[in-house]
Amino acid sequence: MTDNTNEITVEEKKTKKRTKTSRKVRWNVLKHISVVYTELKMSHFLPRLENREFLKSVENICDYLGLNDAQVFIFCALFGMYFELSERPVTFFNISDSCDCNPLVLLSIRDELDGILDKGYITECDPPDDSIGRSFYRIPEYVVRAVLDNRTIDVEAEIAKFNMRDFLADVGRMIDNRIDNKLSCDSLFSKIERLERRYKVKEIEHIREYLPDIADRSMLYDIAFGLVICNNPDLRSFVLINRNTDVSTREAVSTAIVDETHQLFRKDLVQFEVKGTIQDSTISLTDKAYSIVFGAEGSSFQARKTDRNIVHFSAIKEKPLFYSKDTEKEIKRLFDSADEKRFSKIQERLSENGLSKGVCVLFYGEPGTGKTESVYQMAKKSERDIFRVDISSMKSEWHGEAEQKTKKLFDTYSKMCENARKAGERIPILLFNEADGVFSVRSAVRGAADRSDNAVQNIILDELERFEGILVATTNLSDNLDKAFERRFLFKIKFEKPELAVRAKIWKSNIPTLKEKDAMEIAKEFDFSGGEIANIVRKILIDEVLTGKKCTLSNIKQLCQTERLNAKKRGSSLGFSID
Repeated sequence: MTDNTNEITVEEKKTKKRTKTSRKVRWNVLKHISVVYTELKMSHFLPRLENREFLKSVENICDYLGLNDAQVFIFCALFGMYFELSERPVTFFNISDSCDCNPLVLLSIRDELDGILDKGYITECDPPDDSIGRSFYRIPEYVVRAVLDNRTIDVEAEIAKFNMRDFLADVGRMIDNRIDNKLSCDSLFSKIERLERRYKVKEIEHIREYLPDIADRSMLYDIAFGLVICNNPDLRSFVLINRNTDVSTREAVSTAIVDETHQLFRKDLVQFEVKGTIQDSTISLTDKAYSIVFGAEGSSFQARKTDRNIVHFSAIKEKPLFYSKDTEKEIKRLFDSADEKRFSKIQERLSENGLSKGVCVLFYGEPGTGKTESVYQMAKKSERDIFRVDISSMKSEWHGEAEQKTKKLFDTYSKMCENARKAGERIPILLFNEADGVFSVRSAVRGAADRSDNAVQNIILDELERFEGILVATTNLSDNLDKAFERRFLFKIKFEKPELAVRAKIWKSNIPTLKEKDAMEIAKEFDFSGGEIANIVRKILIDEVLTGKKCTLSNIKQLCQTERLNAKKRGSSLGFSID
C-alpha cells in the first residue's frame, strides 16, 4: 500500500522557514527507500515510469533529502547495498553488479554523486581489505539513525560536531585514495574543495581567506595531517611531492619548497626541521600555522612541539650546592631575583625607569664547578620550567637557515612567556648551556660559515636588547666572550674550583656515611671539582652493587686516582677534568 501524501509534518506546513532540529516524518522513510531500490534492481536501473508506487516514493525521497531524481536513485541504491553487505563500504560501480545494469548507464549520472557527498548523506571512506582502484562510500551513522527513527536528517547539526581533526582525517583519506587510484591533482583539489564546503568549521573559512589557491591549501592540509594525525614530518611523503604526482607539478612544488619560495614559506606557515634534499628533509608547521589551522587548540600543539626541550621544575631533584663565599653571595642574590614576587617587582621597577625588563645571566668558569646544576636548582626553587637551547641544532650548512632557527628560538620562548602570563603561570628560564660557540668573539669573515655565525650573533644581540624573560648562559671559556655580549649580561658569576673546606662538604654531602675527618683527608689529597666528585660517587655506587660491600676509604682513594686522564701519582692536582 502506498501513502497518499508527501507531507513531512503538520508543523512544517505552518512554517515556511525550516528549523535546524530533527522532526518526525509522517510517512515511512525506510519503506520508500526500499521501494526505489527494489524497482532499480528489477528494472536493471531503467525504472518503469508506469510504476506509480515507485514514482511516489521517488517524489517523497526527493523532498525528504532535497535531491533530484538521479541523485535519489544513487542514494537508494548505495543505501540498500550498504546493508545488503552488512554495512561494508561500497563503490559507485557496485550498483552495476547489484542491479545487473549496463555500467555506461551509471557513467552518465556519475557526476550526481558529488551532490550527495556535498549534502553529507554519504561519505567517502577507507576501502575494505586494502582494496585499491576506486573510491568507497559508506552511509553515516547519523543518516542511518534518522532513517530508522523516521526523522528528518539534520546534517548541519551533525557536521557542526566535527572539528579540524575530522576534516584532516578525511583529507588524508582522499590523498591516499588519489595515490592508490592514480587520480589527477585537479580531481583531488575538487574533492577537497567540496569537503571544505561541507564542513562548518570556522578555521577552514580563515584558511580559505588566507590561502585563496586550493593547491596551497591542500599542501597545508596534507602537512597538518602528516604531522598531527600520522606523526610523519618527512617531506617526500606529502602528496604534491609524491612520485605518483605528475613530473612537472612535482618538480615545481619541490623546487619552491627547497628554495623556500613556496607560498607556505612566504606566509610563515611551514619551516624546515632538517633541511637537505627532498629525500631527507623534514618539515613542520610554525606556531602561526598551528594557530590558523587549529584555532585555540593550536597552543597545545605548539607546547608539544617544544616539549622535548623543556625541563619541568617538578622533575628536578633538589640538591645542596656549595660555593665559595663570594660566589654564594651572588648566587643568593640571583635566586632571590628569580622569586616570582620579587621578579615581578624588579620588572615593574625597571620598566618604570625605561630600562630593559629582562634578566640575563652568565655563569662562567672551569668545567664541573656547578654552573648547569645551579640553573636547575634556581628553576626548582623558583618553580620555573627550563627551555633548553640545543646549540648544535642552531648550526646549519644551508644559507640562512641558522639565522631562521635562532629567530624562531626567541619567538618560541616569547610565545611561551606570553602563554604563561595568560595562564597566570611563571615564565620559564631560557638556558644556553655550553654557549661558547654562540657567545664567543666574532671571527673574521673568510667564508659563508663565518658570515652565518656572525649573523646569528647579531640576531642574539638584537634579541637581548629587548629581552623580557630570564636567560642564563653557561660557558667554560670566559676569556673568549665577545665584549658586545658581556655588557648585555646583568649578572656575571664566576664559578671556581672549590676550596678545601668546600670540597670536604661536597664529599660529605654526596656520601653521608663518610666521617668528616675522612672527607677532609680526601679533599686534601685530590683537588677535584664538584663534577669530578659526582663522577667518583657514581663509580662508588656501581662498585657497591658489583661487590655487595660498602666502599672503604681506601677504595674511594683508588677510584679517585683513576678519575683524571694521565694522572702521574696520587695527590697530583694536574690533569684534565671532565664536566
